[in-house]
Amino acid sequence: MFKFLQTTPVLIIFFLSGYAHSIDKNKLINLNDVKLIFETNLKQWNQNVVFFEKKQSMEKMIIENKESYILKSYYVDGYVTINPNFESSKVKSLTIEYVLEKLTKQDVKKIQNHFDNFVLQYCNDFFVTPQKITIHLHKC
Repeated sequence: MFKFLQTTPVLIIFFLSGYAHSIDKNKLINLNDVKLIFETNLKQWNQNVVFFEKKQSMEKMIIENKESYILKSYYVDGYVTINPNFESSKVKSLTIEYVLEKLTKQDVKKIQNHFDNFVLQYCNDFFVTPQKITIHLHKC
């Protein structure tokens, strides 16, 4: 039932580490967690988000006309959202957004390099605004 929860201790650590600087490399979602999210169906994802929402630094976001929840995790200087995009109950793509009070060029470079390392399995589109980095991941 909770295969995703049973096989994702790293993802849980990622979210339980709230209130740390969100750009520290060890706080970024890793390739194994991305793989697990892509293997999760819509029902499992929503169940897991409800579980994660019980943690103080996380909340479930609901977007009108969207079946899946978005997971939001807070940090001292901002937050990150994890938003799988489903097609026929399977993850088609994954959108991750980092929103920070002070976004430096070094932060942008660190995050972009991190996700560029996934390129053999997951291609990415990377967008930067003054306080937000948006990464769209999809299978190559």
